[in-house]
Amino acid sequence: LNEKQCFCIVYYANEKCLTYVYEAISSVLQQDFKNFELIVVDDGSIDGSREVADSFHDDRVKVITGPKTGAAGAFNTALAIAEGTYIANCDA
Repeated sequence: LNEKQCFCIVYYANEKCLTYVYEAISSVLQQDFKNFELIVVDDGSIDGSREVADSFHDDRVKVITGPKTGAAGAFNTALAIAEGTYIANCDA
């Protein structure tokens, strides 16, 4: 596949998110396939998850702040800016 892929990770105000955000982003970045974008939506986290997401310095990663609409709304926010042909939701 030469078409660009899109992976979306959404996290929100939950004390467990901080534990998994780094692992979720790292997992996507470590795959062999390189033609993708990773959209990470912060949907109201208060536990430092945003700082973790922002710590990745990779042009394929886009970290955005969602409107606090819950998981489905935050995923729709990611879909609105996605450029990939195929989209996968990767829950943190």
